[in-house]
Amino acid sequence: MLRNSAGTLRASHSTATLQGIIPDALSIASVTPLSQIVGAANVKLRVAITTKNLLYTSDRIELFFPPWNPSAGELAQHQILSAKPDCTPVLNTSPLMTCTYNFRFRNLTIYGPVLTETPGGTDLIFDIGQFLNPYSGIPRKGITINTTDSLGGKIDSTLIAQLTLFYQVTEFTSFQSISITRMDTQQIVGELSTG
Repeated sequence: MLRNSAGTLRASHSTATLQGIIPDALSIASVTPLSQIVGAANVKLRVAITTKNLLYTSDRIELFFPPWNPSAGELAQHQILSAKPDCTPVLNTSPLMTCTYNFRFRNLTIYGPVLTETPGGTDLIFDIGQFLNPYSGIPRKGITINTTDSLGGKIDSTLIAQLTLFYQVTEFTSFQSISITRMDTQQIVGELSTG
């Protein structure tokens, strides 16, 4: 407690924890599947961000993924298919980076994303393996990205920036062969099927 010369309380301190600190806005980010085939499994997802604040070697990057098929409720599938997906550095990221996916919380954590202390405003690009492409060509959204310290405290966040990350695949697979077989005995042109 701090009192002035008249004994009036001017300030008090109860804990060593700062309250009300919020992360900064991560306003430049994108996610792009490197395969454009609808429903393809085990493809790479390219992640690109421009950090707002300094990133230390012990800091992390977190991505949260929505369900692959959200209408399935509890049976919804994951967009990341492995608990330890491959992480590949592309630009200003560490060859020592590792990734872990938590199936319960649908979040992927990148450990050791940078080799050296990296200033804010740096472009970081890396690929995540074992990604499941969307099941249709409709643009998808819902992935969020945070940079965090080693204890999980958020530094920069796309949620604070209100940045919606859209991603889309546009190529459909082709059938090798198609066979159509009648399941009834109707043979008269213009008549309804009997089956």
